[in-house]
Amino acid sequence: MLVLSRKKQEEIIVLTPQGEQILLKVIKINESSIRIGLEANPDYQIIRGELMGARSCRRRELVPVGNEPAHSEVG
Repeated sequence: MLVLSRKKQEEIIVLTPQGEQILLKVIKINESSIRIGLEANPDYQIIRGELMGARSCRRRELVPVGNEPAHSEVG
């Protein structure tokens, strides 16, 4: 897992193997939580980890909606 420090309004950009960008931006920071904004191709599903279960969500490949494999783990 890559761990990065960011301040409010700072961004992280993830480049997919297809050359697309996923933008993560720190929107708000308070004592017990942070608010993160995500910008990605609408064909990608973005799902909170607790909705999928920690094990199935960890290090999954990004797959466009409609082309999902049964389950694909990386490394």
